[in-house]
Amino acid sequence: TVQCLIDKGETDRAKNLIRQILTFGRRSEQRVMGMDLCPLIKESMRFLRAALPSNIEIRTRLELESAMVMADPVQIHQVVLNIGANAAHSMREKGGVLDVMARKAEIDEGASRQYPNLPPGGYLLLSFVDSGCGMSSEVLSRIFEPFYTTKREGEGTGLGLSVAHGVIQDHGGAITVYSEEGKGSTFNVYL
Repeated sequence: TVQCLIDKGETDRAKNLIRQILTFGRRSEQRVMGMDLCPLIKESMRFLRAALPSNIEIRTRLELESAMVMADPVQIHQVVLNIGANAAHSMREKGGVLDVMARKAEIDEGASRQYPNLPPGGYLLLSFVDSGCGMSSEVLSRIFEPFYTTKREGEGTGLGLSVAHGVIQDHGGAITVYSEEGKGSTFNVYL
């Protein structure tokens, strides 16, 4: 008999990769419903908190009693976790703070020209602001490409941010990113 010993970490990474590939490939299979994002954000941050080292602080500030949107809760949960995990990875060495905020935002005609995928109107704005290592302009220009990663082998699939970007676009929203090396990153998700 042949016995195979597989490291649990390897099986978890394989499961995660398969889940992300399936999400990436099935983006059009949404189960959109009216939902309040506030409980989903709180739950996602509790889940993420359990997986992070103690030198990373998560601060959640929801400026709304409820944040009603038409969305697929499973896919939005994945977006929140992917962006949060990416932020945490940028702070893994020195620690830091991840601020997650939700508020209402208005996109006017001028802003709509800046974000061509967003027609003027009211949006829910989710912001993820980390105090991590930040990104160079070269990395920033590629972060939404499928399979692009700056992580070491075995640490990431390069699908997390591309899945998040695709899901938000499929929901009629947009993701913007601002980052400077050594100064952290800000991801803004408009829904």
